[in-house]
Amino acid sequence: MGSPATEKDRLDNESPQHEVKISKPFYLGVTPVTQSQWKAIMGKGQWDPKFSQSNDDNPASQISWIDAMEFCRKLSARTGKDD
Repeated sequence: MGSPATEKDRLDNESPQHEVKISKPFYLGVTPVTQSQWKAIMGKGQWDPKFSQSNDDNPASQISWIDAMEFCRKLSARTGKDD
């Protein structure tokens, strides 16, 4: 994790570069969550107009950590997969 000191345009908070070991399994989507998927799980009232391009096939973007966690909680409740 991090970037080498020689990387062009790197930021100070990208160091030190170090190895990270994932100690617990987790689910990861194969593709980014689309705006359409976001609306289907979060509800149309949660549609945020700050999405960079209003196209349901585009990835949902500018999502806060709290909103992302809520999306995962709701998706888990809907699918019955909460591990």
